Amino acid sequence: TSIAGNLANGAVIDLGEATFATTEFPMDFTRKTNLQEIALPRNIQTFTPSTYNSGAFYGCESLTRVTFPEGLTAIGQNCFRNCAKLESIELPSSVRTLDIYAFYGCKLLTSVVIPEGVEAIPRFLFDSCTALTDVTLPSTLKSIGAEAFEATGLEEITIPESVTTIESSVFKNCKSLERIQFPDALTAIPANLCNACSALTTINMPSKLETVGNDAFYNCGKLQDVTFPETLKSLDERSFGGCSAFTRIIIDIPAIANYAFWNCANVTSIDLGKR
Repeated sequence: TSIAGNLANGAVIDLGEATFATTEFPMDFTRKTNLQEIALPRNIQTFTPSTYNSGAFYGCESLTRVTFPEGLTAIGQNCFRNCAKLESIELPSSVRTLDIYAFYGCKLLTSVVIPEGVEAIPRFLFDSCTALTDVTLPSTLKSIGAEAFEATGLEEITIPESVTTIESSVFKNCKSLERIQFPDALTAIPANLCNACSALTTINMPSKLETVGNDAFYNCGKLQDVTFPETLKSLDERSFGGCSAFTRIIIDIPAIANYAFWNCANVTSIDLGKR
């Protein structure tokens, strides 16, 4: 870390041709606020912060560009958290693991491609990346953690068919999100998934969907009428509360919780079926 302290007195650091004796990044640039660009050593494979509260570049507020080496396999928790001027990242195809909060609060980050081979998007990965409008997810992805994309600038998202688990609040407060394509095999839409996505107009209900969690689409005021699959068993409280663009509800399920369609003020037709 003393080496990092000396290096970070400069705004641009090029370690690209360096070879370290370890494949884990040995330096801590935490809160080096004058650091603007860095090229990482060619044999670095992982970023592993020593404690929860410190990542290798946590709080480098002036950092705009990072050049990653091919061969990098993992990015640790908090690694680029609150790098508020980081505009773009190009993750090497070798990356397989991303940890929680790795890019939290990177407010100028606009797009990212998650490499093939990554199986899990962890909690809070891109939370509060308010300029993030474009994300490409890999066909190998199996799960998306809670709040992974909360309060981002996403406009649309296609979730790969390989995904079987989505945790709560993943897209909560994404005010620009207009369209979501869910994987057809998804059986549960979790609580608060799209809470307050005020621009959301279009979603597909997966053909095997069984449950929709509380507040999942709460206050999605532009969401158009939804066709519910025959497999659906329950809607939790306020799951579609405040969906004021709804004009009709056709649904035949055993259990509808209190306030599931609360304040859907423009609904003029309701068909609850026979179940």
